[in-house]
Amino acid sequence: MRHANLLGRMRGAMNAALDPGTPASAPATPGASALATPSPVRRSLLRDQVRLELIDRIVRGALVPGDRLNEAALAAELQISRTPLKEAILAMERDGFVQASRSRGHVVTPLSLREIEEVYPILMSYEALILARYPPSGATLDRMQAINAEFASAEDAQARLRLDNAFHAALASGCPNGRLVDAAQSLELVVRRYHVRYPYRTLSPEQSARDHQAIVDAARRGDTVAALAAVESHWNYALGRLVEAIRTDPPDAPPAGAPQTPLT
Repeated sequence: MRHANLLGRMRGAMNAALDPGTPASAPATPGASALATPSPVRRSLLRDQVRLELIDRIVRGALVPGDRLNEAALAAELQISRTPLKEAILAMERDGFVQASRSRGHVVTPLSLREIEEVYPILMSYEALILARYPPSGATLDRMQAINAEFASAEDAQARLRLDNAFHAALASGCPNGRLVDAAQSLELVVRRYHVRYPYRTLSPEQSARDHQAIVDAARRGDTVAALAAVESHWNYALGRLVEAIRTDPPDAPPAGAPQTPLT
């Protein structure tokens, strides 16, 4: 299915942003992109490829808040016409990655407290819906357990972010509702921009590991109420930490120096 392929490439973009040594599914290096080779691909698919390429650059920080998307330069670099590029940018505007500027065309959307306070509750609701309607299988729970064990022992903030992403991806992996997964995945990419900006402040290793374990344990017991309560607690705690980080270190300020020891 098309959405499964696109979501896999989105996951690659997020993991590449959190670990420069991990290649994304679609190369993002200028001149090395698969988009640089003309092909008879349908325009709609080309639009999706361009959208993912640009989102990858935003999530990685290659395009930062306020940067203008120079359509002529991008079309030349990617060796495509302006039409699929414009369509990709309009789709990104709907997703909140870019915004229209009267004098500059489209620019990368600034990070903001308001955005994260709007997006986190929606993501929490999506994950709760997936968990309630499509409970993870025993094999999936085993995988989530293993990921959480690795998460709990990880010493690096970026590794923890990758593993947290893997945990939530595993939870949703059995969901057959492509529209629901697409919607959740699109918002997760928005959140990843904040995780890249605040890598040491978005997760508390000990608390997050406990939250993950509570979700797995309740799901194993078939206790949907407890599992949903654990999901809500986990997302609300993460939101609180990120809100505190944004208020302490505003997005338009230079990133604060990383602490020498993990925050708990």
